[in-house]
Amino acid sequence: MAMFQTPNAPRGDETETVLGSNVKISGNLTSDGDVRIDGTFEKGDVRVGGRLIIGETGSIQGNITARACVIQGRVTGNVSAEESVEIGSTGSVNGEIASGGRLVIEAGGVFIGKSVMSESKRAEHALEKELETDLATR
Repeated sequence: MAMFQTPNAPRGDETETVLGSNVKISGNLTSDGDVRIDGTFEKGDVRVGGRLIIGETGSIQGNITARACVIQGRVTGNVSAEESVEIGSTGSVNGEIASGGRLVIEAGGVFIGKSVMSESKRAEHALEKELETDLATR
């Protein structure tokens, strides 16, 4: 039984933006609502005001900032979430995680990096500062 309290696949009316498995994007993505990524997002940053779900076929090469993040695919980059970061059994993160609430790694999930658990604003600010440094050195 999965440890996630959030559904693995939300109903269509709950997620404002869905990027399908056949979509490949280079660049930055910004959304105020919930986003699900099942495709490939390379060389860019993702900023989501709501919940970000990375499906099993989803892949992100870049930094993520979201209210909450559920990772069932692959992330290479830093993840900053005000509330929570959840790595599913098929998920992997290679980078730093800053979470203001909780970090959950389901059996089989992979996390290579370091994590910071703190108050939401401090966690978001710390990783945002690192993100700005990373972007400046590109």
